[in-house]
Amino acid sequence: MVAEGWYDPATLHKAHASAGSPLRAAALGNEPGRSLNYNDHQNAKEDAEASSEEDIVGPSLPNNISTDTRPSTRPGPAIPNFQDLELQRELATEQDLEQRSALRQYRALERKEDKERLEELLPRAEPGTRERQLEKKRETAATNRAFAAQKTESGGVEEVPEVDLLGGGDSLDSFKKQKKEKERKKNDREIRREEILRARAVEREERIRQYKAKEEKTMSGLIALAKQRFG
Repeated sequence: MVAEGWYDPATLHKAHASAGSPLRAAALGNEPGRSLNYNDHQNAKEDAEASSEEDIVGPSLPNNISTDTRPSTRPGPAIPNFQDLELQRELATEQDLEQRSALRQYRALERKEDKERLEELLPRAEPGTRERQLEKKRETAATNRAFAAQKTESGGVEEVPEVDLLGGGDSLDSFKKQKKEKERKKNDREIRREEILRARAVEREERIRQYKAKEEKTMSGLIALAKQRFG
């Protein structure tokens, strides 16, 4: 049965007024099972941020300091492996060889330029003349000296006769003298070798004699000891 006065316009007006009041809205918001709208979420978020800011004690951090605790992914220097080291050594060797080759070419070019400048200042003599022959000897001697100096720097070399360096000694007498000198040196070496062999033989015979004498002395001592014990 409908209550009395339900259809009264005054009663309906009072019901609508009570439903739109702030207390009614708060009551509805706190009812269980009722979902919050966007405004409710926004108000709750602002309240949480305000409470968290009030809990912070001390000065605020600078803006340039990041609070991110994730590891940095910035690239850094990598450790070279065996292949990288091997490639580095090969490149260094190739560079050294290129530098040496360039230095040799530079020196050869410099010698050539010096020779050309010398020929401009002092022209060569006419072919077939005595002066031209002397020039050839001097050039040969200079070449031999340079070759001997290069060999000496690289580890030493046998002495070159002065005749070969100066470019002379083309006559038969000089050849005979050189041959006799070589034979004399050879004979001297053979004589010294024979003397050394004879000295070694005498020393060996002396050691053998001393060993035999020692052995005989030992045997005679053993024989005398045996006679004393066994008669």
